[in-house]
Amino acid sequence: MDDVVGQQVDRSSEDPGDRLLRLFDVLALQFDDAEFHGNASVNAVAEVGGELPRVLEQAQVHMAQLRRYVAGLADAAGVSAPGAMARTLVLLIEGAVVDAQRNRSSEAAVAARQVAERLLADERRTA
Repeated sequence: MDDVVGQQVDRSSEDPGDRLLRLFDVLALQFDDAEFHGNASVNAVAEVGGELPRVLEQAQVHMAQLRRYVAGLADAAGVSAPGAMARTLVLLIEGAVVDAQRNRSSEAAVAARQVAERLLADERRTA
């Protein structure tokens, strides 16, 4: 996880469930920045990942760190299967990043947040 994003999310709320959702808000702000050019890991893998296995390995390490961070928030929020929730939320994050890079818009982060809200609400109803 980008340290800046993690710090912004962690400062945004004391509630871990809130922080899971604020992750998408922080990303939306990044996506609206004219300097946003996507995710370095995603870009590197798209460019040379098949030719340079080390690039792919580094991207996998980065994504594992992101999943651990999100799983930690999910666990602290009382999610019954934090690893599974993290995997799902990270897929939403990755999709939003790619969409934002392609469309130069934060709309995907907003849509991803809405999906995350529904997932967390469903989790709370079944807990």
